[in-house]
Amino acid sequence: MATRNEKKRQKAEKKMLAKVNGNNKFKDKKVQKKKHKLGKRSKKNKSDATISKHADNKTGAIGHAGIDTKSVKSKPEKTSKTAIENSNSSEVTSNERKKVGESKPCLSSMLGSGFSIKGGTLQQKMVAKLKAAHFRYINEKLYSVSGHEAMEFFQNEPHLFDLYHTGYSNQLNQWKYKPLDRIIERIKSLPKTAVIADMGCGDARLARTVEQKVHSFDLKAINDRVVECDMSRTPLSKSSVDVVVFCLSLMGTNIVDFVLEANRILRNGGIMEIAEVTSRFENWENFIKALYKFGFQNTDKDLKHKLFVAMSFRKISSVEKSRDLPRLQLLPCLYKKR
Repeated sequence: MATRNEKKRQKAEKKMLAKVNGNNKFKDKKVQKKKHKLGKRSKKNKSDATISKHADNKTGAIGHAGIDTKSVKSKPEKTSKTAIENSNSSEVTSNERKKVGESKPCLSSMLGSGFSIKGGTLQQKMVAKLKAAHFRYINEKLYSVSGHEAMEFFQNEPHLFDLYHTGYSNQLNQWKYKPLDRIIERIKSLPKTAVIADMGCGDARLARTVEQKVHSFDLKAINDRVVECDMSRTPLSKSSVDVVVFCLSLMGTNIVDFVLEANRILRNGGIMEIAEVTSRFENWENFIKALYKFGFQNTDKDLKHKLFVAMSFRKISSVEKSRDLPRLQLLPCLYKKR
């Protein structure tokens, strides 16, 4: 019996051991599964951290308004209930404005003046590009409308002329040869009693440089020396000036009217100085021949510069507008599409 009891006891012990071992195996499997899940999560967290770090590096390189965000340590902000309510109200306000139809500020009012920027922040570079594009638009527009329409354009949007003039000045500073310099030297050689009309004068540099009396005309007055007017309708009397200057100002679709006005205000024997971009002439000889029919004889020309053509004419007769006059047309200066 003892032997049988021992066998039973041993058998029971084995069963217990087997049960315990089985439970341990089950527990081990559970632990392994948990470890596997935790391993997956840690890998995912690492990859997310890598992505966010990469994004932070990109953001830090650009930043806001040129600030390196990597060098700035920001503390996490707690979003209060009030802040959430304010953000919701601002969203409602913006939606209401859209419903009412509130217009965005026009591009020209955002641009200001002066856009030749080297370096600077990303924001400054973007603004500079927008201003340059706006200058090109205005410049091309002036070639496609009459003098009267151009004047109305700047009267309706006067700040655009300031932007245009700033762009022109920036361009002018890049030129090694300035066409007005030749005209200034020629006028300095004239008697001090000579009277000059500067058509499309800009900032009236000619009037500031020479001793002679200069009437400075442009579509908008930048300073006190300039008189606002359409160049085809100046306030000057007939045969009242000795020199008329068109320095890069024969823009517009009615060049004939500008030349006729020059003939009207010039005395007999008076001089007309023209400086223009070379590419605007299909044939400069034909242009000279056409001006002869407007009462002007060519006395001098300067063709040695690649970018610009300079010509001098003398008034030999008075001419009024008629259908027999030839059509005067110069090619517009158009920029390459970007």
